[in-house]
Amino acid sequence: KKMQNSPDFKDALKKTKAAMDDPNTLAKMQAKIEHMANVGKHELKKQAKDDMAEAMNALYTNPAVMEEAKKLVTDPNFASYIKDMATDPAFKNYVGAMKEMMEDPATKKRLAQMTDSIKASL
Repeated sequence: KKMQNSPDFKDALKKTKAAMDDPNTLAKMQAKIEHMANVGKHELKKQAKDDMAEAMNALYTNPAVMEEAKKLVTDPNFASYIKDMATDPAFKNYVGAMKEMMEDPATKKRLAQMTDSIKASL
């Protein structure tokens, strides 16, 4: 409350209001916000893609991870778990990353091989 009554705070509010009333300043601020949002979205997508690539690599190269994946897939609660994850907004980044990754023929082939390997051992 002290801050709200301080002269510096009141002065900053006046300057902010003046900036918001100026169409040029407002346009610049909006452009900066949009740019920051786009950069953030791109970074989230990139991180999700990197995470998925790392997970796929672990499945492909580490027999212990593959065995754990096989156990997980055969768990009766697995479908419910995936359904719950699908409602998580953070998981949507990973779905988007996978969708892009699946456009790559090499990744598609590698995933098919992993899927076949899991199916063959069940």
